[in-house]
Amino acid sequence: MKLCKGIVLGITFLTVFFISCSAEDGEQGVQGQQGIQGEQGAPGEQGEQGEQGVQGEQGEQGVQGEQGVQGEQGVQGEQGVQGEQGEQGEQGEDGDGGGTSAGKLSIDISELAGPSIIEEAVPELTQEILQNNLILFYFEIQFAPDESAFIPIPGRYDLYQFDIEINPGKIFIKTSDFSGFQPIDFPQGLFNFLHVYIIPVNPFEGKGNVVEDLKSAGININDYHAVMQYYGIK
Repeated sequence: MKLCKGIVLGITFLTVFFISCSAEDGEQGVQGQQGIQGEQGAPGEQGEQGEQGVQGEQGEQGVQGEQGVQGEQGVQGEQGVQGEQGEQGEQGEDGDGGGTSAGKLSIDISELAGPSIIEEAVPELTQEILQNNLILFYFEIQFAPDESAFIPIPGRYDLYQFDIEINPGKIFIKTSDFSGFQPIDFPQGLFNFLHVYIIPVNPFEGKGNVVEDLKSAGININDYHAVMQYYGIK
């Protein structure tokens, strides 16, 4: 009897179990509250660096900026130590009369030959020199090493009449017969040198005043040695 009751109870329990687990479940219940977030896990290891990307194109050059304000001038430096005095230079050659003292040029004409008018370059006779100086000419004839004769130009010697025309940088030697009317060739080899005296002139007095001063001093302008001594020309 007890056995029958046990079997009946077992069957009843299984029936209830199958009914509760059938496909026709009941409605879903209300969703419960979200649980508390768990702790953050430890960070993973760093990945390998990726390959470098391709370089981009160069951008256009920007506009040049405005010039900055000029800075203040710096402080002047101290004066340097004075250098040693240099050696004295060699004495210069005698001047050509362009200053305040007289000068002389000597031109070798021993080989000079030509017609009645000969052009001779004298670059020292510039326009300035001619304007501010009295120019005197003398031919030299050398009879011996220590014996010479000096002929003022314009002037006469032997059968010849000589004159000189002056232009800036050159002169023209003119030769004629003793009368001065008939042009003839220049006598080659007759003279050795042409000496040119360059005598400064006071611009307020003029060249004529120089000649008068020489006469007042008893100097004959045609006397080569007297003029040379008066002006201290060597």
